[in-house]
Amino acid sequence: MVFFLLILVLNSSIVQTNLATRITNQINKYYSTDINVNQVEIGFKGDVLLKDVFVADHLEDTLFYAKNIKTDLNILDQLLNRKFVLHNATLDGFYLRINHYEEDSSLKSFISKLNLKFQKRE
Repeated sequence: MVFFLLILVLNSSIVQTNLATRITNQINKYYSTDINVNQVEIGFKGDVLLKDVFVADHLEDTLFYAKNIKTDLNILDQLLNRKFVLHNATLDGFYLRINHYEEDSSLKSFISKLNLKFQKRE
């Protein structure tokens, strides 16, 4: 009975979005990024829909935006292995804007932030 209630609560879009906001805030804090996800829907089979995804570059300009990002995650496998891998994704309403600044491009700067922190963890 408790397991069934847990499934129902976790299947709520409000709970999923709140959880995703917390995770996104932690990612932003750890990587010094500006990523926002407006809504998240996670299905029973591990399919994930992220709605209104916005990523800003290091100068707070739009790096990319997607109306919807659909993917599926093998959550159990990834939790057990502590590795989160995005195998396939479908982007709907995707917009990518690469600005070239004197010091670097916006995309290269964003990827460098992620790589630098990832390399420090290993």
